[in-house]
Amino acid sequence: IIMVKKITKNWTNALLNMKVSEVVEFPLEKAESIVGSIIPRLRKRMWREKYDWERVGEYDRNKGIFHIKRIA
Repeated sequence: IIMVKKITKNWTNALLNMKVSEVVEFPLEKAESIVGSIIPRLRKRMWREKYDWERVGEYDRNKGIFHIKRIA
């Protein structure tokens, strides 16, 4: 089992502070804003630095979580 950091607030800062290949856990109820809004906005804002993230695995509807990995 891999231990991942649980993020409960400050979504944007959490994403920006991730290291490449780090995986963090977010609450499922925030998936739409994180995946659909915050990450696309950060990709545009951080285009020079080439920051990028992706969702890892499935949305876990039992535990109410999902994982994001910084890939660049």
